[in-house]
Amino acid sequence: MYRIGTIPKRNSRYSNDRLVPIKAIRALAAVGALLACAAVVMLGIACSDSGPTSPGGVSGNVSNTSFVAEASFSSDVPVTNQSRLTLRGINSNIAIRGGSDSDSVLISGMRRVRSESPSDAQANLELLEVRVTEMGEEIVVQTIQPEDSGGRSFEVDYTITPPQSLEVSVTNVNGGVAVDNISAAVTVVNVNGEVDLRNVSGGAAVELVNGQIDATATLPRAGTIELTLVNGNVELEIPRATSAELAATVSNGTITLSDLTLENRTETPTSLRGTLGDGDATITLTTVNGTIRIAGF
Repeated sequence: MYRIGTIPKRNSRYSNDRLVPIKAIRALAAVGALLACAAVVMLGIACSDSGPTSPGGVSGNVSNTSFVAEASFSSDVPVTNQSRLTLRGINSNIAIRGGSDSDSVLISGMRRVRSESPSDAQANLELLEVRVTEMGEEIVVQTIQPEDSGGRSFEVDYTITPPQSLEVSVTNVNGGVAVDNISAAVTVVNVNGEVDLRNVSGGAAVELVNGQIDATATLPRAGTIELTLVNGNVELEIPRATSAELAATVSNGTITLSDLTLENRTETPTSLRGTLGDGDATITLTTVNGTIRIAGF
């Protein structure tokens, strides 16, 4: 197990942020926490105040998050017999790009705490950890933070370069997730933020509550693409030669298909079904409030 979240203080810095009215912060935090918790439970992630927790913490609540303490981190983890990279974020912007000839996972990024004073932000930064664990066939990277934030904001942004043949599994609550150049299966579960998949060729499954899903993918024979969204738009681009059974469904919105030949087409105002090529793979697209666009390239 690696702990790469403890960085010397000389790599940390403070910065002033503009003040936000305390009542507004508290109101938004309360509403956001309820919505996020409900969404996380719906997606099957254990819901607590802040996710995986570290022992101890600085007592007391803060009234604003006007000051920032942050520190960079970096680690290079060799890949031996692992076949999967698992990332468990909480409040994170995540960028994963496969390296074609890589034999390790390069993990870097920034830990960040926002609080009402420089000293409080720095003290809590020491409790915000990035933990890397080798567990059988997978390398697990996760954010560890105090159970009770006390009104502080804990954030970890990740930039990760794994071998492109490694499966990728990401869970997150708030923030964007971008995955590029992965030839194995990709799974993303997120609550709030955009999910962007590029050059994915091993199949993909995405579950998102609020945001947008953009994907450019090539399906393996008998592979699966499943993109599910509650509020927002789904856009999928696939090769014109794709062979798959296609099913797209909206509750409030529209569905468009372009530059693809769909046989056995069945269409209603809220659904579209049919066969691309020989129908070897499966494509399922769903959004409740938003549009679905499928295009060939």
